[in-house]
Amino acid sequence: MKKLSLLVVGLVLSMAFAVPVMACCYMNKDVHNNTGQPAWDFKIILIGRQTVLEHYDGYPTDYRFTQFDVDSLSMPGFTILRWTLPVDPSGVPGPIPYCSWVHIGYHTLYPAHVYLACWTDLAGNCILRFGRHPVRQPSHDFVWGSFTNRQVVLRIFNYLEESTDSIKIRNIYYAILSSEVPLEDLNPANMTLAAQLQPLNAGPFVIGPTPSHGGFVTLTIPEPVQPGQHVVVRFEGVDSTFALPDNAFIDFGQHQMEDLAPVPSLSQWAIIALIASLVAVGAVLIVRRRRTAMA
Repeated sequence: MKKLSLLVVGLVLSMAFAVPVMACCYMNKDVHNNTGQPAWDFKIILIGRQTVLEHYDGYPTDYRFTQFDVDSLSMPGFTILRWTLPVDPSGVPGPIPYCSWVHIGYHTLYPAHVYLACWTDLAGNCILRFGRHPVRQPSHDFVWGSFTNRQVVLRIFNYLEESTDSIKIRNIYYAILSSEVPLEDLNPANMTLAAQLQPLNAGPFVIGPTPSHGGFVTLTIPEPVQPGQHVVVRFEGVDSTFALPDNAFIDFGQHQMEDLAPVPSLSQWAIIALIASLVAVGAVLIVRRRRTAMA
């Protein structure tokens, strides 16, 4: 009876303080094969057990992948995304040549930090250059800075496995949209989206590293954002391993800003009070029955 009463109260409270579900989290990446050799696959390891709702494997007329897998078992506490079986622009199987670009993307149910990103060889091993992963991928999300003023903050993190590696980003753009951009259109080839993007900060920023990972940069979106609107961000990652730094990736991200939990209305407070009273009365009756039984 006690457990049932607590369950009822919990259900009522969750109804009264319910937060609408937001659309999260669209991530599209143009990744540059800057490993110095042909690459066969691309792998991203996300922190936590993540639900992948959809994925994107490359432009139909460019180098792309033909298979995508999600592995949540081989590394407990992590989710591995793997793009494999690459083909050239004509659809002929073969590796991604050195200096070529591939466009990939994924849509997760919740925000997810990137623990590792790398090109892999034919055996599935990460390709290192000068002993380091040349593609150093950041993570990012959007949070309310001030819900009253509809102020949104962009946070870009360094959660990479290698705590000695920093991430350098630059040329950050944003757009506030009334409807979502499909995952396959969240890319540099979308000229409509390109016209909507506005400069946020040229940077560059060097993020991290920290002993526990998680160095970050925060930037405030200068325009108010309404709940339900979609915020898109675009930024470039720079590989500073070499004397002449080049772009290692171009990231696009999209999140729908959710409404905050509303303050319960008078009717909701009344329901909560009623349920609480019924639970209290039930508890008193139970105590009296026990006393009668023991008498």
